[in-house]
Amino acid sequence: MRVLFTTASALALLAAPAFAQTPPPGVGTSGATTSGSSASSSTTSPSLGATTGSMTGRTGNATTGGHGTPGAASRSASDQSNQPSSSDKNFVKKAASSGIAEVQMGKLAAQKSTNPAVQEFGRWMQTDHTMANALLMQAAQSANVPAPTTPTQEDLTKMKDLQTMSGARFDAQYIRGQVSDHKTDINLFKREAADGRDTRIKSFAKASLPMLQAHLQEAQALESSLSNGQTATSAAAGSPAIGNTALGAGKPVPGAAPGH
Repeated sequence: MRVLFTTASALALLAAPAFAQTPPPGVGTSGATTSGSSASSSTTSPSLGATTGSMTGRTGNATTGGHGTPGAASRSASDQSNQPSSSDKNFVKKAASSGIAEVQMGKLAAQKSTNPAVQEFGRWMQTDHTMANALLMQAAQSANVPAPTTPTQEDLTKMKDLQTMSGARFDAQYIRGQVSDHKTDINLFKREAADGRDTRIKSFAKASLPMLQAHLQEAQALESSLSNGQTATSAAAGSPAIGNTALGAGKPVPGAAPGH
Protein backbone atom coordinates (compact mmCIF):
# COMPACT_ATOMS: atom_id res chain seq x y z
CA MET A 1 0.00 0.00 0.00
CA ARG A 2 1.38 3.38 -0.91
CA VAL A 3 1.81 6.01 1.74
CA LEU A 4 -1.14 8.28 2.46
CA PHE A 5 -0.68 11.87 3.62
CA THR A 6 0.82 13.00 0.32
CA THR A 7 -1.52 15.85 -0.57
CA ALA A 8 -1.79 16.94 3.05
CA SER A 9 1.99 17.17 3.33
CA ALA A 10 2.18 19.18 0.11
CA LEU A 11 -0.58 21.47 1.34
CA ALA A 12 1.27 22.09 4.59
CA LEU A 13 4.44 23.03 2.74
CA LEU A 14 2.60 25.32 0.33
CA ALA A 15 0.21 27.03 2.67
CA ALA A 16 1.61 27.25 6.18
CA PRO A 17 4.37 29.84 5.59
CA ALA A 18 1.95 32.33 4.09
CA PHE A 19 -0.15 32.56 7.24
CA ALA A 20 2.56 34.16 9.35
CA GLN A 21 3.68 36.85 6.96
CA THR A 22 0.90 39.36 7.66
CA PRO A 23 0.46 40.18 11.35
CA PRO A 24 -3.03 39.81 12.79
CA PRO A 25 -5.06 42.95 13.51
CA GLY A 26 -3.79 44.78 16.58
CA VAL A 27 -0.07 44.22 16.02
CA GLY A 28 1.83 47.51 16.22
CA THR A 29 3.09 49.24 13.08
CA SER A 30 6.59 49.84 14.43
CA GLY A 31 7.78 46.55 12.99
CA ALA A 32 7.71 44.68 16.32
CA THR A 33 5.72 41.48 16.55
CA THR A 34 3.98 39.82 19.44
CA SER A 35 5.67 36.88 21.10
CA GLY A 36 5.71 33.79 18.91
CA SER A 37 3.74 35.41 16.11
CA SER A 38 6.09 34.20 13.40
CA ALA A 39 8.41 31.77 15.15
CA SER A 40 6.95 28.76 13.38
CA SER A 41 7.69 30.07 9.89
CA SER A 42 11.13 30.26 8.37
CA THR A 43 10.18 30.70 4.73
CA THR A 44 7.56 32.56 2.76
CA SER A 45 5.57 31.84 -0.39
CA PRO A 46 7.58 33.22 -3.35
CA SER A 47 4.70 35.16 -4.88
CA LEU A 48 3.37 36.47 -1.61
CA GLY A 49 6.88 37.07 -0.32
CA ALA A 50 7.60 39.27 -3.33
CA THR A 51 4.39 41.17 -2.75
CA THR A 52 5.15 41.61 0.93
CA GLY A 53 8.70 42.66 0.15
CA SER A 54 7.55 45.30 -2.31
CA MET A 55 5.00 46.57 0.18
CA THR A 56 7.73 46.75 2.85
CA GLY A 57 9.98 48.64 0.46
CA ARG A 58 7.30 51.18 -0.29
CA THR A 59 6.55 51.55 3.40
CA GLY A 60 10.17 52.11 4.32
CA ASN A 61 10.67 54.74 1.62
CA ALA A 62 7.43 56.63 2.14
CA THR A 63 7.65 60.13 3.55
CA THR A 64 5.18 62.55 5.00
CA GLY A 65 6.68 65.70 3.58
CA GLY A 66 9.28 65.88 6.33
CA HIS A 67 6.77 65.69 9.14
CA GLY A 68 5.39 62.80 11.17
CA THR A 69 6.50 59.17 11.17
CA PRO A 70 7.88 58.03 7.79
CA GLY A 71 5.78 55.27 6.27
CA ALA A 72 2.92 55.51 8.76
CA ALA A 73 0.32 56.34 6.12
CA SER A 74 1.48 53.49 3.88
CA ARG A 75 1.40 50.99 6.73
CA SER A 76 -2.07 52.11 7.73
CA ALA A 77 -3.37 51.68 4.18
CA SER A 78 -1.72 48.27 3.91
CA ASP A 79 -3.21 47.08 7.19
CA GLN A 80 -6.64 48.26 6.14
CA SER A 81 -6.46 46.54 2.74
CA ASN A 82 -5.68 43.21 4.40
CA GLN A 83 -8.54 43.30 6.90
CA PRO A 84 -10.74 40.19 6.43
CA SER A 85 -13.83 40.95 4.40
CA SER A 86 -17.29 39.52 4.96
CA SER A 87 -16.51 37.16 2.08
CA ASP A 88 -13.38 35.91 3.88
CA LYS A 89 -15.40 35.31 7.04
CA ASN A 90 -18.12 33.48 5.15
CA PHE A 91 -15.49 31.30 3.47
CA VAL A 92 -13.96 30.35 6.82
CA LYS A 93 -17.37 29.47 8.22
CA LYS A 94 -18.29 27.20 5.31
CA ALA A 95 -14.85 25.67 4.74
CA ALA A 96 -14.31 24.85 8.41
CA SER A 97 -17.69 23.16 8.83
CA SER A 98 -17.25 21.24 5.59
CA GLY A 99 -13.73 20.11 6.47
CA ILE A 100 -14.82 18.80 9.87
CA ALA A 101 -17.67 16.89 8.23
CA GLU A 102 -15.22 15.37 5.73
CA VAL A 103 -13.08 13.99 8.56
CA GLN A 104 -16.06 12.52 10.39
CA MET A 105 -17.60 11.02 7.26
CA GLY A 106 -14.24 9.63 6.23
CA LYS A 107 -13.89 7.95 9.59
CA LEU A 108 -17.36 6.48 9.21
CA ALA A 109 -16.52 5.13 5.74
CA ALA A 110 -13.28 3.57 6.95
CA GLN A 111 -15.15 1.81 9.76
CA LYS A 112 -18.44 0.93 8.12
CA SER A 113 -17.72 0.12 4.46
CA THR A 114 -16.79 -3.42 3.48
CA ASN A 115 -15.27 -2.22 0.20
CA PRO A 116 -11.47 -1.81 0.54
CA ALA A 117 -11.38 1.05 -1.99
CA VAL A 118 -14.10 2.99 -0.17
CA GLN A 119 -12.40 2.33 3.17
CA GLU A 120 -9.12 3.65 1.77
CA PHE A 121 -10.82 6.72 0.33
CA GLY A 122 -12.35 7.39 3.74
CA ARG A 123 -8.93 7.20 5.39
CA TRP A 124 -7.57 9.56 2.77
CA MET A 125 -10.31 12.07 3.57
CA GLN A 126 -9.50 11.81 7.27
CA THR A 127 -5.81 12.44 6.68
CA ASP A 128 -5.99 15.32 4.22
CA HIS A 129 -8.90 17.18 5.77
CA THR A 130 -7.45 16.89 9.28
CA MET A 131 -4.32 18.65 8.03
CA ALA A 132 -6.30 21.17 5.98
CA ASN A 133 -8.56 21.95 8.94
CA ALA A 134 -5.55 22.66 11.14
CA LEU A 135 -4.13 25.03 8.53
CA LEU A 136 -7.45 26.79 8.10
CA MET A 137 -7.77 27.27 11.85
CA GLN A 138 -4.25 28.70 11.90
CA ALA A 139 -5.07 31.17 9.14
CA ALA A 140 -8.40 32.13 10.71
CA GLN A 141 -6.85 32.68 14.13
CA SER A 142 -4.10 34.81 12.62
CA ALA A 143 -6.73 36.92 10.87
CA ASN A 144 -8.97 37.12 13.98
CA VAL A 145 -11.82 35.39 12.15
CA PRO A 146 -13.99 32.99 14.18
CA ALA A 147 -14.25 29.46 12.81
CA PRO A 148 -16.87 26.84 13.67
CA THR A 149 -15.74 23.59 15.27
CA THR A 150 -18.69 21.39 14.28
CA PRO A 151 -20.34 20.34 11.01
CA THR A 152 -23.49 22.04 9.82
CA GLN A 153 -26.86 20.57 10.70
CA GLU A 154 -27.21 19.48 7.07
CA ASP A 155 -23.98 17.46 7.24
CA LEU A 156 -24.96 15.97 10.59
CA THR A 157 -28.20 14.77 8.99
CA LYS A 158 -26.23 13.22 6.12
CA MET A 159 -24.03 11.34 8.58
CA LYS A 160 -27.05 10.16 10.54
CA ASP A 161 -28.55 8.76 7.33
CA LEU A 162 -25.27 7.03 6.42
CA GLN A 163 -25.19 5.35 9.80
CA THR A 164 -28.45 3.56 8.96
CA MET A 165 -27.01 2.11 5.73
CA SER A 166 -24.68 -0.76 4.99
CA GLY A 167 -23.00 -2.62 2.14
CA ALA A 168 -23.31 -1.35 -1.42
CA ARG A 169 -26.01 1.13 -0.43
CA PHE A 170 -23.68 2.80 2.06
CA ASP A 171 -20.82 2.93 -0.43
CA ALA A 172 -22.94 4.46 -3.19
CA GLN A 173 -24.47 7.09 -0.89
CA TYR A 174 -21.15 8.07 0.68
CA ILE A 175 -19.27 8.37 -2.61
CA ARG A 176 -22.14 10.19 -4.32
CA GLY A 177 -22.09 12.70 -1.50
CA GLN A 178 -18.33 13.09 -1.79
CA VAL A 179 -18.61 13.98 -5.47
CA SER A 180 -21.30 16.58 -4.75
CA ASP A 181 -19.58 18.02 -1.68
CA HIS A 182 -16.20 18.37 -3.37
CA LYS A 183 -17.71 20.12 -6.36
CA THR A 184 -19.31 22.60 -3.97
CA ASP A 185 -16.08 23.04 -2.03
CA ILE A 186 -13.98 23.58 -5.15
CA ASN A 187 -16.29 26.40 -6.27
CA LEU A 188 -16.13 27.93 -2.79
CA PHE A 189 -12.32 27.73 -2.65
CA LYS A 190 -11.93 29.09 -6.19
CA ARG A 191 -13.97 32.18 -5.31
CA GLU A 192 -11.87 32.82 -2.22
CA ALA A 193 -8.60 32.22 -4.08
CA ALA A 194 -9.64 34.76 -6.71
CA ASP A 195 -11.47 37.38 -4.68
CA GLY A 196 -10.39 37.00 -1.06
CA ARG A 197 -8.97 40.05 0.67
CA ASP A 198 -7.05 38.57 3.60
CA THR A 199 -3.81 37.10 2.25
CA ARG A 200 -3.64 34.36 4.91
CA ILE A 201 -7.10 32.99 4.16
CA LYS A 202 -6.77 33.54 0.43
CA SER A 203 -3.44 31.68 0.37
CA PHE A 204 -4.98 28.74 2.20
CA ALA A 205 -7.81 28.53 -0.34
CA LYS A 206 -5.43 28.66 -3.30
CA ALA A 207 -3.07 26.03 -1.86
CA SER A 208 -5.97 23.70 -1.03
CA LEU A 209 -7.42 23.51 -4.53
CA PRO A 210 -5.10 20.77 -5.89
CA MET A 211 -6.00 18.61 -2.92
CA LEU A 212 -9.74 19.08 -3.41
CA GLN A 213 -9.49 18.46 -7.14
CA ALA A 214 -7.59 15.21 -6.50
CA HIS A 215 -10.31 14.14 -4.06
CA LEU A 216 -13.02 14.89 -6.61
CA GLN A 217 -11.22 12.98 -9.35
CA GLU A 218 -10.90 9.92 -7.12
CA ALA A 219 -14.51 10.15 -5.92
CA GLN A 220 -15.77 10.34 -9.49
CA ALA A 221 -13.70 7.27 -10.46
CA LEU A 222 -15.14 5.36 -7.51
CA GLU A 223 -18.67 6.49 -8.31
CA SER A 224 -18.31 5.26 -11.88
CA SER A 225 -16.98 1.89 -10.76
CA LEU A 226 -19.70 1.43 -8.17
CA SER A 227 -22.51 2.42 -10.53
CA ASN A 228 -21.25 -0.08 -13.12
CA GLY A 229 -21.12 -2.87 -10.57
CA GLN A 230 -17.36 -3.17 -10.94
CA THR A 231 -14.83 -3.61 -8.19
CA ALA A 232 -14.10 -0.09 -7.02
CA THR A 233 -10.64 1.04 -8.01
CA SER A 234 -8.86 4.34 -8.20
CA ALA A 235 -7.78 6.06 -11.36
CA ALA A 236 -4.29 4.76 -10.62
CA ALA A 237 -4.19 1.97 -13.21
CA GLY A 238 -6.31 -0.50 -11.32
CA SER A 239 -4.74 -0.15 -7.90
CA PRO A 240 -7.01 0.31 -4.86
CA ALA A 241 -8.17 3.84 -4.18
CA ILE A 242 -5.29 5.57 -2.44
CA GLY A 243 -4.23 9.06 -1.52
CA ASN A 244 -1.74 9.71 -4.27
CA THR A 245 -3.74 11.23 -7.10
CA ALA A 246 -2.45 14.73 -6.40
CA LEU A 247 1.00 13.53 -7.42
CA GLY A 248 -0.26 11.83 -10.57
CA ALA A 249 -2.32 8.68 -10.96
CA GLY A 250 -0.26 5.56 -10.62
CA LYS A 251 3.00 7.37 -9.93
CA PRO A 252 4.89 6.25 -6.80
CA VAL A 253 5.25 8.68 -3.94
CA PRO A 254 8.86 9.93 -3.79
CA GLY A 255 10.71 8.21 -0.99
CA ALA A 256 7.89 5.81 -0.25
CA ALA A 257 8.30 2.09 -0.01
CA PRO A 258 7.10 0.15 -3.07
CA GLY A 259 3.46 -0.82 -2.98
CA HIS A 260 2.62 -4.29 -1.80
